[in-house]
Amino acid sequence: MAKRKGSRSFGWIRKRPVKDTVNGGSKSAYYASYLNPFDSSERVHAPDRFDTLLDARKWLDEEHRLISSGEWTRPADRLKKMRERGQTFGEFAEKWFDRHKGAWRPRTRETYRGRLNSRLLPVFGNTRLRDISVDMVREWYDGDIAKVPGQRASCYGMLWEIMEEAYKPPYRLLDFNPCTIKGGSRHAGVERPVATPEQVQQIVDAMPERYRLMVLLATWMSMRFGEVRALRRSDIDLSKKEIHITRNVTHTSEDGFVEGAPKTRAGVRTVAIPDSLVPEIRRHIARFAGEGADGLLFRSAGGGYVHQSEVEKAFLKARTAVGLPNLRFHDLRHTGNTIAMQTGSATLADLQARGGWTTPNMVLHYAHSSIERQHGIADALDDVRQGRKTLVEEKPDAAAGHDDDGVRELATSLKDALSGQQALLDEQRALREQNQKLVELLTHVGLAL
Repeated sequence: MAKRKGSRSFGWIRKRPVKDTVNGGSKSAYYASYLNPFDSSERVHAPDRFDTLLDARKWLDEEHRLISSGEWTRPADRLKKMRERGQTFGEFAEKWFDRHKGAWRPRTRETYRGRLNSRLLPVFGNTRLRDISVDMVREWYDGDIAKVPGQRASCYGMLWEIMEEAYKPPYRLLDFNPCTIKGGSRHAGVERPVATPEQVQQIVDAMPERYRLMVLLATWMSMRFGEVRALRRSDIDLSKKEIHITRNVTHTSEDGFVEGAPKTRAGVRTVAIPDSLVPEIRRHIARFAGEGADGLLFRSAGGGYVHQSEVEKAFLKARTAVGLPNLRFHDLRHTGNTIAMQTGSATLADLQARGGWTTPNMVLHYAHSSIERQHGIADALDDVRQGRKTLVEEKPDAAAGHDDDGVRELATSLKDALSGQQALLDEQRALREQNQKLVELLTHVGLAL
């Protein structure tokens, strides 16, 4: 097959068919190479072929980094040295982290660093890669970390990734990956609490005035905390009753505040504002927003971005006061979407667009939501917030004198409504299960999520 050179400026990658010994037939394999930095007449080849184009590119990127930093030696010599001295998990994990950290957002990088330092290195750090056994992994998995199942699933996924990279080309430091626990990176999670419209308002009333709108936007506009604190005056169009969400702000101990794009590609969106929020937004802007079109909607005492701890300190008190001690700020977003679905005015496509979610199953199966549909959801949410619409129909009083036809008609209407609601819930549950399977698959392919 002819050489296929991509747009990259360093090295070459060739794609060739090879025999598929597992499924029969043939499959594609990728071969990477580049010119010796000290002898351009010699081509340096990867010690082994790659199963994916991404793996081949990663190898070339790492080789280029070694050349640029002056650390380069022949790949075969490096592998021989690594195998002879028996590289430890800690040594390999640190290099794995350095190779991948450039592709992660600052907050993700900090989270992965924390998992590595607190959960993996203390247990496996000084152990040679080849000495980490299936039993050792199982003992760790069933140990203290089992008390926090969500963290256990995430850390196991990371451990699997590190060991898989050590096993696969070009390193081949292991004969097999000892992470063999079926579904080890899967976590069912717990059902998050949902506040009622009345409880949301009680939380708002209990918050300091400068942060009240944050709670309202997170709930009734389905916004993430980072999206809320990134808002500027120019993002608000009160004449059209719309908010344009184009930014997200995160904070890490290493990088401080970092402004970037929303969490997902679909996170860049326009969301319609319920009528009753317009005066709330106008009042907040007049009192607390920064000056000019680029003025921040929410500012700290020093005029910069609001730190999450500032808001959460007040939020924790407010949620406890209304009887929701386990409610997280992020659950307000879930609350708003739950209420939107219960109004009967929103399809799953509408909710996906409003919340800024990007999942393959939703993208493949549902049409795009228009801004007109978003305004319809905003109106329905406004009816709920203002008490003009209830989420659960009250049972008619039999003593009120309804005739049999009226009762039957009402019963039929309620049955149809409940049937439609159940269909939505069943569809949502099925999508959630599909998404969980997708997450597990992607976890085994890479830490892209």
